[in-house]
Amino acid sequence: MKFSNACVVYISWLLLCIGTVNVAAKRIINLYRKEIVDGCPPLNTGDGEQAPWKCNRPAQIAGGRYSWGTKCHSRCLPGSFVVPGTFSSIRCSRYSHGPKWSTKPLLCDFGCSPEPLIAAQAHGRWEPTKCVSKISAPGQKCRFKCDKDYVWKHPETPKLTCKPGKWTSNNEDYQKLWPTLRCQPAMNDLLGQFEFSSGEVIL
Repeated sequence: MKFSNACVVYISWLLLCIGTVNVAAKRIINLYRKEIVDGCPPLNTGDGEQAPWKCNRPAQIAGGRYSWGTKCHSRCLPGSFVVPGTFSSIRCSRYSHGPKWSTKPLLCDFGCSPEPLIAAQAHGRWEPTKCVSKISAPGQKCRFKCDKDYVWKHPETPKLTCKPGKWTSNNEDYQKLWPTLRCQPAMNDLLGQFEFSSGEVIL
């Protein structure tokens, strides 16, 4: 049985179409499986610094994962701050490799209380002033400056950096001592501490 060239071309085109449809169908099925089986990863709410996530639909996939199209929102609680590069509003979006959150989900870090600094500012002040007027965000740097006629005798420059939840210093000794250190009268540098006892000067 002989086929005309037109028939051969038609059959070839038909087989090509069937092959293309099969490939497309497999891709759709694989993507569907990823959406159903994988979904977007579970959402973390931290250790008390972040409000629970609120979504337009619950986590419907095993392991607390979210289906495509889910929209969620969260926020940092008072006293905590947004970690740069994370976002409070996210959406489970469809990509060629499967579902993925549209942006990096929100993360929050605790700030640093001004109370320890306020207690340690006798005869001096912390700069900038916001270091003692409100909770500082992670990364905030604060420097202590003595008042006029007072000097700082500790060899380590009085500087602190807010790390998540606590004030820190690069110097371990200073890290332990700074809450108890104070500015001293400048006159002590010249005369020393002295007192009279039985007509003697004790330095």
